[in-house]
Amino acid sequence: MQAFHDAYFDGKIDFNGDVLDILEQRHDWAKMNFTPELFKYVFGTLIPEVINHSADQDLEQVRGHYDRASLKLSG
Repeated sequence: MQAFHDAYFDGKIDFNGDVLDILEQRHDWAKMNFTPELFKYVFGTLIPEVINHSADQDLEQVRGHYDRASLKLSG
């Protein structure tokens, strides 16, 4: 599945049909393997972010979204 994801976002492949139908049947044509790229992401990015996560990070990551929503409601 990682190889498919990477190839799609690199523009190397495209869908031939309804995307939802194709992805619902992904277990018929894709392998769910723990690839070296996924291993690197999980242990190099995801786990350190979870361990070092803080309330300040939450505020930084979501503030822009909620500030825009507030402007739409008040305007």
